[in-house]
Amino acid sequence: MGIIYRITCTANGKFYIGSTVNKNQRWARHRKDLRQGTHPNKHMQASWDMHGESSFLFECIEEVESAVELLITEQRYLDLHVGKNYCFN
Repeated sequence: MGIIYRITCTANGKFYIGSTVNKNQRWARHRKDLRQGTHPNKHMQASWDMHGESSFLFECIEEVESAVELLITEQRYLDLHVGKNYCFN
């Protein structure tokens, strides 16, 4: 089983969408990169640098049963939000 997750900057309402089969490990990796200033998503990194770690919320927004469905479901979310000014992706 996997999840679709959202990382939201509560200070500005912008968010990042992703998928994983291990939510704790994935969130830990995002935080590590953000704390070190090396996160590949420069927009989310800039918000982290400006607003701080306490302004970020990691949440599961959907549980998915199979690996194939995980990628399809993530793409559905990305198709809805990528390119909008509120989305870090």
